[in-house]
Amino acid sequence: MSLRNCILFTVVVLLTAVSAFGQMKTFSGPSGGNWHHPANWTPPGVPTAADNVLIDVGQNIDVGGAGVEAANLWNNGEINNPGDINVGGFFANEGHGVINGVENINAGDFDNEGHINGVANIAVGGDFSNDGHIIGFADVPLNININVNDMAVGIAAENEEHGNILGFNININVRNGDFLNQGHIEAMEALILVAFEIHVMRFGRFQGQNVQIAARKDFFNNEGEIVSTGGTSPFGMGNNIEIVAFNKFGTGQFINSGTVQGGDGDPGNGGDNIDIKTDNFENSGDIRPGENGSGTGVYGGNATINGRVVLFFAGGGVVAYEDEDGTTNVLLISDIIHMWSTYGGGSRSSEDAMLRANSINVVGRQIILEDLPDSTIIATDYIELISINLPGNVIDLSGVENERVIVANPTGEILIRGDNLIAPPIGYNAMCEPDPTVMGGSIAVSNVSIFGEPVMSFTGHSDSLEVLIRNEHSVARTFNYTVNSRLGWFTPVSGTTPTLDPWETHSFYVHFSIPSGFTETTYDTVTSAITGLLWPITFKSNIIAFPFDTLHYLPVAERRVEMPEAMSISAHPNPFNSAVKITLDGVGAIHELPLQVEIFDVNGRRVSIIPAKAGIQPPQQSAGFPIGVGNDIEYIWSPEETLPSGVYLVRASIDGVPTATKRLVYLK
Repeated sequence: MSLRNCILFTVVVLLTAVSAFGQMKTFSGPSGGNWHHPANWTPPGVPTAADNVLIDVGQNIDVGGAGVEAANLWNNGEINNPGDINVGGFFANEGHGVINGVENINAGDFDNEGHINGVANIAVGGDFSNDGHIIGFADVPLNININVNDMAVGIAAENEEHGNILGFNININVRNGDFLNQGHIEAMEALILVAFEIHVMRFGRFQGQNVQIAARKDFFNNEGEIVSTGGTSPFGMGNNIEIVAFNKFGTGQFINSGTVQGGDGDPGNGGDNIDIKTDNFENSGDIRPGENGSGTGVYGGNATINGRVVLFFAGGGVVAYEDEDGTTNVLLISDIIHMWSTYGGGSRSSEDAMLRANSINVVGRQIILEDLPDSTIIATDYIELISINLPGNVIDLSGVENERVIVANPTGEILIRGDNLIAPPIGYNAMCEPDPTVMGGSIAVSNVSIFGEPVMSFTGHSDSLEVLIRNEHSVARTFNYTVNSRLGWFTPVSGTTPTLDPWETHSFYVHFSIPSGFTETTYDTVTSAITGLLWPITFKSNIIAFPFDTLHYLPVAERRVEMPEAMSISAHPNPFNSAVKITLDGVGAIHELPLQVEIFDVNGRRVSIIPAKAGIQPPQQSAGFPIGVGNDIEYIWSPEETLPSGVYLVRASIDGVPTATKRLVYLK
């Protein structure tokens, strides 16, 4: 039995012990027997919402679409045609477990190592883990809503044979936790993911015609692949990959050491575009928009990067297909742009461009190039490096010592413009080919980002959509905005931001109400626009309404009374390189239960049990430890020297039951 199985079995036993009215029910009927036949269960009687249910290997059950209820469900057999599955506590579909034809799954915590075939909605109140296969219906959106904690896909095995999620449209919303993907998530059409923090590990893959990923708090790390399939735009403009990791505090991060690949266009269609909005962008991987399809008026994809601080390290590049019509663009707008070829012992090949397209525009307050080989920036038509006109702004080329670092076609143009230029020691003409135009003079770059993260809720519910507006202009500005609902789920909102300094962000909430009675997943398109510019800046987002209310947790007798109303884990700094402070926040209801904090690697192996920080009473595992409302408990973890760099999970358990988790990134 695996570590996860042992934990889940222990949890089932614990929950059984505290259930005042429930029983442990084991299916003992014939193969293909009906779930709702009382004689098919030991002890006899159809399971209720207060009972724990065990289904062993080889058992085959038919539900007939009548629905399944349980306090906790552990399945290692086959369940057919259940309709809806409602589990108030733990839902565990083990390695031999198969569930066919389930429309809706509602659970407190969710763990899948088997196969779930034909599912439309999964709603989980706590943690979500998938090392098996989840397949949606052929033409119905697959919605996964994690309301409290974290979601992990494919962390038990480093290959695409585990942790697969396949569907038509896939919408994943981790409302208050983190997302960890080491598996394969693929949508036939759109794929939308929203979470606090996102980590796509090696072997992890996202794929869809349009891909939208938002780390709405602070951190997105991609070591795997983010791919759009492309080739389907009827207007020859391609589809899109959009990655957002910025917030109102300016602490968002997108760290890319993997691949972001736009799809190539089919004949008559354009290549896919890539749009990255973040506060801090570190790139040592590949970012490649799609190539164009054959035909008139179709173009290769464009890459746009808007970041407060942009760093390019060894091997990192943004390469757009060089279109015959000269239409592909790389647009890089940032406060600080720093490009160099050696970092952490690595080095770039002189054959690999950091930036490559028909047209390249690099705009920033500070642009710093150093230690770059030849052909670092390549364009067929036009290259410009522009520093906006403010005191302290600079284009610093003093670290460039190689020739032909910036290259355009013989008929192309290279422009370097700024009021404070630090020339390369070899001279501008040797650094560029052909000879560049170098000039001073002021420039006013008017740019702004607007973003509203997708929100997923339920028919008949009310919620809020947060809209963020960031000033990427060179001086302080105000902006007029409008926010509209296509289906009228909220009254149009308009207003003016306060005066925003360069790269300052303003946010506000739009409150909406979803009508009752939807029988299928429904999308409301939200259009957010900045008006009063030479051209409007527009962003489209979605409010996604699930067809049923899955967040009504079924009672598990007295256990829910004992457990905290809320508990969360915070960690600082994260990533860290020697020690990290871990804080348990706001545990809610007063109770006395043993508290344990453990560290696991991504394979589920426990690597440490950590004591409380000195000066704070440590939890006692052998006796009750009182925790009151609002109490915070701090821990310090210093990894052993033998532990490698990587991703680890810190988990707090109360009375042996996991209650909160947090991802840690350890960098030696």
